[in-house]
Amino acid sequence: MIVVLTEPGDACGERITATLSRRGLPNVLLGTASLPRSTSLSLSLQGDGVVAALVDGDRRIDFAEVGAIMCRRPRTPVPHPQLTDPTIRRFVAEECAAALSDLWLMVDCLWVPGPPSVLHVSQYKALGLRVARQLGLEIPRTLVTNDPSQALEFYRSCNGRIIRKQTGPWQFSRYFDQHARYTDVVSTRDIGHVSSLRYCPMTLQEYVDKELEIRATVVGNRMFAPRSTPRPPIGRSTTGGATTTPINATPLTGCPPRWRIAASSWCRRWA
Repeated sequence: MIVVLTEPGDACGERITATLSRRGLPNVLLGTASLPRSTSLSLSLQGDGVVAALVDGDRRIDFAEVGAIMCRRPRTPVPHPQLTDPTIRRFVAEECAAALSDLWLMVDCLWVPGPPSVLHVSQYKALGLRVARQLGLEIPRTLVTNDPSQALEFYRSCNGRIIRKQTGPWQFSRYFDQHARYTDVVSTRDIGHVSSLRYCPMTLQEYVDKELEIRATVVGNRMFAPRSTPRPPIGRSTTGGATTTPINATPLTGCPPRWRIAASSWCRRWA
């Protein structure tokens, strides 16, 4: 059994499960946001045995029968609507997330691209950039801060060409519907509100002009690297929305060997 961890409605996840089904491979798309509202978790340790399972209605997933899990885009558990106190809801959500994390650590199977505990650490931006630099890759100037004066100095040192992104590796999926935002360019209007940065740290980087964008997938010592035509700088339109263009991915050929070595080494760093 192959489990694809993502929420129903994820078009990419549904394409993956459809492809697996066409190839005759038993699979299931599993969302975690429904815990504990309609999904129950069971992690039993008795004697030398461990029984881990999730039950959603008539569907039971026994993880002893799972050979691989793809960690696509699992969402944070959402408490039952009958729990209305904000403090209790936050407590329940964190307890559910902790129980899931414990369960994932107990599941003995292949994880793609890796178990959540490994992905969690590898997604810290400053740490990842330091590892990339240690492997010989060039990295953009980066500042993580909630100090408005440092942010303004950084903005000026980069001649006003910087981007901003969320700092927490888990925040995007956890608060996708409420507060999550994509990486975008800091505009002159944005810098006028730099004083509000004191309320929460943010990751700032110098904007780098690019000819192409590479998103590498490493399997063992092999690297699969489609290239994408770069998006123009993301700015605010007159209506306040973001302006972007679709990404067209094409296979990358002639990838420099040092890139392949660095990419493989970067992945092994977290194994």
